Amino acid sequence: MAAGGEQTAQWIPELVKFLNLAVIGVIIYFFAKKGIVSSLKQRSEDISKKIIDAKIELERMQFEADRAKREIAEINSIKENLMNEMRESGLKTYEQLVKDAKIASERIIQDAKLAADNEIISAIGRVKKQVVDAAIEQALNLVSENNGSDTQSKMHAKLLERFTMNLQEKEGMGHGV
Repeated sequence: MAAGGEQTAQWIPELVKFLNLAVIGVIIYFFAKKGIVSSLKQRSEDISKKIIDAKIELERMQFEADRAKREIAEINSIKENLMNEMRESGLKTYEQLVKDAKIASERIIQDAKLAADNEIISAIGRVKKQVVDAAIEQALNLVSENNGSDTQSKMHAKLLERFTMNLQEKEGMGHGV
């Protein structure tokens, strides 16, 4: 039996180690159970709270992102409206400038035509005066050449005087020269 006792002796230290481990495990379980469980429970609650806070923050950020998108769309709409108003205003200003330029050019053309007409009338008046003066000079020359008879000469002078007065009256009525 000695051989059988040796085999039993080999198991005893292993059994003692196992029993020590089991006793330590039971002691830890009874004394540390509350601390470990409450620590794990607290950690679980903290993680759950952080998850809830993260979900709330995510919803808030999504709301802010949606609000920012709406604001950007509104700003783009306002910008587009302003651009359209500026285009319309610019077009109206351009059209008004073209209209004003046409009116000014027409006025300039009318003034130029009036000035040209006045210059033509004035030139015609000067030519008429030169023609009248030349006619009077020729008539006076004719009268002085025919100085033979006094009555005839007086008659010629009267005719010449009437002719000159008629020409001057017609010239004065025609164009105010």
